[in-house]
Amino acid sequence: MKVAEITSLNPISVDGSVERPTDSEFKILDQLAQKLNPDSKGVINLYTEREPCPACDNVIKQFQDKFPGVKVNVTNG
Repeated sequence: MKVAEITSLNPISVDGSVERPTDSEFKILDQLAQKLNPDSKGVINLYTEREPCPACDNVIKQFQDKFPGVKVNVTNG
């Protein structure tokens, strides 16, 4: 079973070259996506040690598309 079949977000880069279901950005946003309603509102401040990979960038975009009322701020460093 593919990860995309059991989760609400798909941890694959737009071009399909990178799949990262174990990355923390995916795990955090997927858990939140399973608990939030599409009309939820709020702010998520997400800090990562490194710049998000292409798969995580895609997960962040999917989350923002699914929950337009929730702003996701991503910082790294």
